Amino acid sequence: MRRLIPVVLVGIVVAPTPAYAQAQNAGTGARIAPAYAGDCLVTIELDNPRTGSVVGLVLNLGVGQEQKVTSADMRRIDFPTGEPLQIGYELRSTVNGQVAEATTVQTPPPDRSPVGICDAEEDASIGEQNFVAAAYFANLIDTFAPDSIGDYQNPDAGGRKTRQTFGVFFDGRLAGSGDDGVQFWVYAETLYGVRSADIDCSSADPDSRPGVCSKDLGAKAKYILEHATSLEAFINPRLELVTLQKESESPIRLYVTGRLGFIALTQSPTVFKTYQIGGGVLLGGGPFQGSYIDLGWGGNELFSDSKWDRMMVDGTLVFSLQRLLRTEAVGWYIQMRVDNDIRGNGADAIQTLYGLTVDVGNVFGFGF
Repeated sequence: MRRLIPVVLVGIVVAPTPAYAQAQNAGTGARIAPAYAGDCLVTIELDNPRTGSVVGLVLNLGVGQEQKVTSADMRRIDFPTGEPLQIGYELRSTVNGQVAEATTVQTPPPDRSPVGICDAEEDASIGEQNFVAAAYFANLIDTFAPDSIGDYQNPDAGGRKTRQTFGVFFDGRLAGSGDDGVQFWVYAETLYGVRSADIDCSSADPDSRPGVCSKDLGAKAKYILEHATSLEAFINPRLELVTLQKESESPIRLYVTGRLGFIALTQSPTVFKTYQIGGGVLLGGGPFQGSYIDLGWGGNELFSDSKWDRMMVDGTLVFSLQRLLRTEAVGWYIQMRVDNDIRGNGADAIQTLYGLTVDVGNVFGFGF
């Protein structure tokens, strides 16, 4: 899982525009020139520019840009977008704070080249950033797992082997750059889990429900951290050796990796070490950026005292929610982890996780 936090929906109330403002907007005019997917520049054309008027552009009801009309000959104002426009994005022009026109980004005509220069940092893929940090919330299903993996010895579990989980991860590049074929990264992750059988969200009184039932993701995270029945943590270095399809939208990176970590359960007096070596492939761009699959060989003391007797498969598919939520900060993912006994006489486990990820840097407005 490489790439979750509270999603805030903002209600916007548009008050009736005063008559004098409507007249002023109509007189000045602020038409948006046709904008097409891939453009990094939007032009607003003024019919009757008035010195001192403030013309603005709002993209997808986000934070807008404004420029002041400095002369009566100023009939075009260019607004850089910082990132390529996408089909369906909403554009609004404003004059002195009042909406003058609203339109959407269209499919570009054949053979048309995008206009404007995009901010390289905004357009960077995950592999071109030096550091990525995120928090995530997920439902975890311990399919075919023995009771010990999730501390399910509790008879009240009722056969259900699911957990509400919260965790954080980071992925940092220590050597190489985005254009290098060979790069060295270090990835680390923690995963706190609370058994769903221990959670009762059925109360009609919202105040009596545990925090994990809340829509407030901050309260949910706090509850899971305070009541966790399991904890998984690991670190794995990753050496990317070669990039395939480098010029495509979704370059594929081949890598070798190792993993060292532990699993802790509330009813166990010790932690169980996990370790492996292996390799895999990672998507470095496109709509499924950050998706990966790797195959490893190692050991897991939770299942076996033997060394290096387990095959481990980890695959994650990441979905961008930018088109739906109009933000790059929040993503959706589904992950499957397989821990198989190679000898065939030990316990096996398959875990499935699905949920949201939140890019911490994007949310707080800083990059790495």
